[in-house]
Amino acid sequence: MKHIVLGDSLKIGHPELDAEHEKLVTLVNECVDISTTGGGSNAVEGKMVELRDFLRFHVQHEENIMAQLSYDLTEEEKYYHCKGLNELSSLQRQLSQGRAVLDVVQDIKSLILVTFLKTDMGLKSYLPEIRKG
Repeated sequence: MKHIVLGDSLKIGHPELDAEHEKLVTLVNECVDISTTGGGSNAVEGKMVELRDFLRFHVQHEENIMAQLSYDLTEEEKYYHCKGLNELSSLQRQLSQGRAVLDVVQDIKSLILVTFLKTDMGLKSYLPEIRKG
């Protein structure tokens, strides 16, 4: 399974948030490494706890920044954040109930990419607009 790469296309141009996104990607890639080198569900589950805790911090921080910037889509982002955190909890339960480690990690990758990184592209578009004004 391949690692996620946080290339320029996934960076939003806010140094703090980009650094936090990089940390999220690192944690997901550590899940990939554990799962592809024979690490069991307990090892992945431990890393998922770390990912969940950091994700909660990041979501709160990002939402605070969006509110400070008067970002129009803050409420929509909050919805996706909540949905994504619930989905991550569901994946943790599935893992503890015996779902295949590789399948769970693949779903974690998709969740972080789609729900948390790609949904921020609206904020990426918004940041240059407020810098002009």
